[in-house]
Amino acid sequence: MSKPRTSRRLSMLLAGLVELPTGMDRDVLALSEDSRRVVEGSLFIARQGSRDRGDRYLDEAVERGAIAILRQGADVVSLRGKGTARSVVEIGATDLMHAAGTIADRFHGHASARCTVVAVTGTNGKTSVSHFIAQALDDLGLGPSGLIGTLGCGFRGALRDVGLTTPGLLDLHAEIAQMVEVGARYVIAEASSHALEQRRLEGLKVDTAVFTNLSRDHLDYHGDLNSYAAAKRCLFTRAEIARVALNADDPLSIEIHDDLRRRAAHAGVRILRYGRAADADVRASSVQVDGVEQRARVWTKEGCAELRLGLVGQFNLDNALAALSVLLLHDVRLGTACDALHDLMPVAGRLQRIEAPGGATTDDPTPADPTPVVLVDYAHTPDALARALEAARTTTSGHLWCVFGCGGDRDAGKRAQMGAVAEGYADRVVVTDDNPRGEDGDVIVSAILSGMQRPESAVVERDRAAAIRVAIAQAHATDCVLIAGKGHELYQLVSRHRIPFSDAEQATSALLARVRERGSRAC
Repeated sequence: MSKPRTSRRLSMLLAGLVELPTGMDRDVLALSEDSRRVVEGSLFIARQGSRDRGDRYLDEAVERGAIAILRQGADVVSLRGKGTARSVVEIGATDLMHAAGTIADRFHGHASARCTVVAVTGTNGKTSVSHFIAQALDDLGLGPSGLIGTLGCGFRGALRDVGLTTPGLLDLHAEIAQMVEVGARYVIAEASSHALEQRRLEGLKVDTAVFTNLSRDHLDYHGDLNSYAAAKRCLFTRAEIARVALNADDPLSIEIHDDLRRRAAHAGVRILRYGRAADADVRASSVQVDGVEQRARVWTKEGCAELRLGLVGQFNLDNALAALSVLLLHDVRLGTACDALHDLMPVAGRLQRIEAPGGATTDDPTPADPTPVVLVDYAHTPDALARALEAARTTTSGHLWCVFGCGGDRDAGKRAQMGAVAEGYADRVVVTDDNPRGEDGDVIVSAILSGMQRPESAVVERDRAAAIRVAIAQAHATDCVLIAGKGHELYQLVSRHRIPFSDAEQATSALLARVRERGSRAC
């Protein structure tokens, strides 16, 4: 729901959508699609959700003060409760989401047109790419840059958790409007497949669209990979898009690129394809990894420059290339763009290094405090887990540990695949709970183990905190422990309960316990 602000006339919000009969115009003070959040003077949008129909809550919305209702139906307007003390304008819309998006855009003064909106979609990398773009734009003096995504909404260092990667349609418009009001010049938003299929971006003016990659995820919702891919492709069919960055190393990019070229409406779209492919417009070559830094030569039509990153992992290079492409699309020179990406800060829960007690990083053990490298990552798909383990491998000369589980009430088909990935890439595997939600955790664990050739070699510890302690306590100082699946999350979903839980905090506690135990042995 948008916060009450300057009122808008209902006739202005509905112009061109439906004809408002004489005598029905009134002031709209707020928009809401949740009857519980309706305030006096609201326009209530009765949108059908995945589990519920919004029109079930019309009476509650009216009782709370709604003065108008928008619902699915023929494009006509009537008066609900005519002749009563609480008469409400009822508006039908054959395309409810289009109407809702148009109304939200008008209510907030076309906020998305008063900044540059960059939408990032893909299975993995959305959060990192978004934050890399925002960091670089801000460092170049082109911001401030707002962020909307998995880590929250707002500006860097001041993000608010909103519960969804991409907020609902009304909240999305409201968030952008609030950022623009305080000076945002760019807003970088993660566009989830759910949001794209549910058309939560309706009414927004998206200037730049970015595609990272496609691999298995959310098939519990989409049904199959083709439907999942189709949802991602929706972003690139928008007529207003002016710039596009595509991962040249992902097959779906070829289809998206061909679609754009075929559509006359996209004839003027600027497209950059990034990656390692020989025909990429932004091509990385001669990649070298040196400890915690990696370097690559980047080739474009403009020339060649060196890109240096203080982040390990091929996927981080891919994410940086996506961000670089966006900078180039917005006319930042190649050398300047590469320099801006050199000092990228790691994103919370994305291959995040956990510090050992006393301030030393875990990859720099002292004789008195021999601790392994400990990394926390959000990887929760087979592809993301493989990429995270590949990156973690470069940080250690010893064994690689993987502590992970799979979410309950989500795509069950990926569980065995993730078990196979963990066994194939890690030397030691600890299977534990992720967010079991309403499922039996033992069933989830069994599905994970079914993908392993030697499931008996895995340690099973359902208690996630205990699993983290086991891995960190048993790992050698030359080992690396990757804790995967939950990343930045500060909770664990068990049954209907949201329990405070942080992988990073648990890892820090486990490191402290290890140091104390070894210290007591030394005494």
